[in-house]
Amino acid sequence: MRALFLFLLVICVSTALGSDGCADGCEFNTQIGECVCPEHSQTYSKSCDKNPRTGKCKTGGGGCFPGSAQVMLPDGGSKEMKDLQVGELVLTGSGHFLPILGWLDINHSTATNFVRIITNQSSSLSLTNSHVIFRHSGKQDRPETIFTRDLEVGDILLHEASGNKAEIIKIVSETKTGFYAPLTASGTLLVDGYLVSCYASYSHLVSHAALLPARTWPDLFLGNSVGQEGTGAFVTIMKRIGDFLDWRNY
Repeated sequence: MRALFLFLLVICVSTALGSDGCADGCEFNTQIGECVCPEHSQTYSKSCDKNPRTGKCKTGGGGCFPGSAQVMLPDGGSKEMKDLQVGELVLTGSGHFLPILGWLDINHSTATNFVRIITNQSSSLSLTNSHVIFRHSGKQDRPETIFTRDLEVGDILLHEASGNKAEIIKIVSETKTGFYAPLTASGTLLVDGYLVSCYASYSHLVSHAALLPARTWPDLFLGNSVGQEGTGAFVTIMKRIGDFLDWRNY
């Protein structure tokens, strides 16, 4: 009798989970090695203190990448963000390898909240929720900028490393140590294969224009000292001006 009960229990559990081991309505994604359920695909909170002008969330900080984020090098290899040096060439949205001019913000030891974006491609991308990223615009069939926090499951990102459009299938929160925000002359770079902006909190165009002096004379305006940490004086001043003009979106 006990054996019959256990047999029936196994049948019930198997039916509930499905042949792939996932709950009903969920699918096992072989690329990320876990079940993806539509109702649980977005698992980070969007509740926040909002900017009265923009209706956007105030994050109280900038936007960056974790130290484990990968950039692409001219020799076809990749390198983690935490190991990058000023002057190293990385692949950017311009399609060219451009040098890292300096750091808009950098910290090696602070626990930082990131948003991990999982797509139907073989890799995921982590960045802070105020960071600007490029999304495919179905209406205009060209890239458009969007803040990470505004992304939704089903949005299409640009996985430039493979040349494919990558659909977001899951968005989760994670905490990692340190954060890194490099600057290139184009204001873009490829991180974990995805096309992203170098900027956060303000629109890509506003940031790119405001940081023209830093892109033109990086040694003067970014410092670029060995062991540098934090936000440089020029970038801090630009942020304060943007806050005074109420241009900050996040």
